[in-house]
Amino acid sequence: MTDNPTALDSATPATPAKARSFASSFPYLAFLSSLSSRARRAFLARASAASLVVASCGAVIFGGFSIASPRDANASVSIALSLEDLARASSVVARVTPLDRTSVWEDARIVTYTRVRVDDVIAGKTAAGAREVRIRSFGGSIGDIGQVVEGEPQLAPNQPCILFLAERNARVVVVGRAQGQFVVQRDTRGLERVRIRSVGALVERRVAPPLRGPAERVTERDGSPLETFVVDAKRAWEASHAP
Repeated sequence: MTDNPTALDSATPATPAKARSFASSFPYLAFLSSLSSRARRAFLARASAASLVVASCGAVIFGGFSIASPRDANASVSIALSLEDLARASSVVARVTPLDRTSVWEDARIVTYTRVRVDDVIAGKTAAGAREVRIRSFGGSIGDIGQVVEGEPQLAPNQPCILFLAERNARVVVVGRAQGQFVVQRDTRGLERVRIRSVGALVERRVAPPLRGPAERVTERDGSPLETFVVDAKRAWEASHAP
């Protein structure tokens, strides 16, 4: 975490020329960009799909058809992590509530910055005890263009969750992408539990530290009682960060 969380890099939206350049790399987007706003809305309304999505593979998916070249296709695959892995790689574990989010262009792709309120620090600490943090994730939507990145955390406004956070290149991110996000929900009996959203494809780890050691996948904790999960997360973080 930075010493000054308010100084986290804020991306600048791409210029119209940069946006046009990005669209020209996808023939379909270039076609849509060439239409007037009214013509584009009419075209989309007649199309069979409800929305335009730029998927994580880089392909544009419209009505179930991919319209990017095969060379752009790359599946979203992550290494399966354990709770200990997340704890070891994070600087803080906290219960947060997302407040709002903004999507911007960065290097010809869309990223989203979500402002979250820190409701409770479970382990570690935020920079200077900050009670609000901006979190960077890939994907989002700007105007008529959307980009979905499989396996990224989904920080919905007002949906509390437990996050494992760390700083990467002067930006705060969720460790392990979607594996480091645990949405807090109440079951039918009113008991708070942690739920894991789509994490994308996972593969077994075949490397040594810092992601090491045989342990259960963190995804197996889906549905765990919140109280139990918090105790385990705190214990794992303190064990991995002991002096």
